[in-house]
Formats: sequence, C-alpha cells, structure tokens
Amino acid sequence: DGSVHQERHIKNKQDALKAMSEVLNTNFSGGSTDINGAVRAGQESIENLVKTGKFHRPHIVVVTDGGDSIHLSAEDIKGTTLHAVLCMCNNSDLTKLAQTSGGLALWIKDDKIEVEK
Repeated sequence: DGSVHQERHIKNKQDALKAMSEVLNTNFSGGSTDINGAVRAGQESIENLVKTGKFHRPHIVVVTDGGDSIHLSAEDIKGTTLHAVLCMCNNSDLTKLAQTSGGLALWIKDDKIEVEK
C-alpha cells in the first residue's frame, strides 16, 4: 500500500527473522506502493540516527510485490546500502538501485529464491 509503515531496527539474525515474520503476517491493502517515499523516510531516519553516533553501516531492506517506478539514485541514499526483496515480481529500477548502493536483489518466485549481487 502507499503508507510508510513502522521501521524496524535489526541488530542480528533473530531480529531479522522476527521483522520478516511480522511483515509477512500483516494484511496490507495492496496497490499504490510508494517505494520512493518509504526509502526517503528510511534514509531520513538513518541520517538522524547516525548523527547520534549509535549506529553505523546502515541498510534499508525493501520488500515489495510490485513493479513501481523508482525515482531515486544512489546519491539520494548515500552512505546506506539498499537491499530489495521482490516477491513474485520484477522491478529493474529497484534492482539497479540496490546493486548501485552495494546491496543485493532477491527474487522470490515459485518457492525459489534467486540472488543477484
């Protein structure tokens, strides 16, 4: 959906599994996905947290089932690594942004996971 949802701070594998479980078990309304807005909000939060000195090596993980247009560049998320998890879809713009930032793109299709670095 088009809303920016609660951010999750992940420190270890257990945190990541819990966050993904919460995302998978939430009933989002679908449609109108605003990946640009979500990434911008995440980047703004990261920039504020990094200023505190408590966080370093920030990453953003975008999980989507849509091919929405991306109007961001690696410069827009400078200092942050973006990863894309594409569920039953292909999004070349998001894949390119993830790769340009040093991140990974994962495709989940037909019970298979494909990774492109």
